[in-house]
Amino acid sequence: MTRREFIALLGGAAVALAPAPRTMMLVFALTSFGFVADLKAESPVYRPVNSADLLGGYIPNGEWIEVTGHVWFSDKGVFFNFNLASARVPMLVDVKNVDSENTHWLTSTCASANQFSGGCWATVCGQVGKLDRRADIVAQDRGILARDIQVTPRQ
Repeated sequence: MTRREFIALLGGAAVALAPAPRTMMLVFALTSFGFVADLKAESPVYRPVNSADLLGGYIPNGEWIEVTGHVWFSDKGVFFNFNLASARVPMLVDVKNVDSENTHWLTSTCASANQFSGGCWATVCGQVGKLDRRADIVAQDRGILARDIQVTPRQ
């Protein structure tokens, strides 16, 4: 039995049962595109955390967090700590995923050679994770993979 005979026999229902390969590819492509678009549109939910818990290592890698503390941009990197004058080792902040205009503004506003003479009180939103260590930075290998940093007034 040929395809034409089969279609005539079932009265057009065969088209729905045996669609052409091009139609199947189009349906698959449109379905896949919609799925990918939904994933990209989804934003992470940031969980507010205490800076003491973050710096103490109590927040696991992979957590999406929002934390407020002292941030400063230096020639060695971007750092986060409890406060301007803190004895704790600061946490490195990776700003590759922060909007470039915001990063440029933050670099000029929160610049400091060290944590004791400048910087900003800011809220950092991102994910806790392992960062590439640089030999010239004495810091932890864990840090914040920032998505956004906003300067906030000190309370």
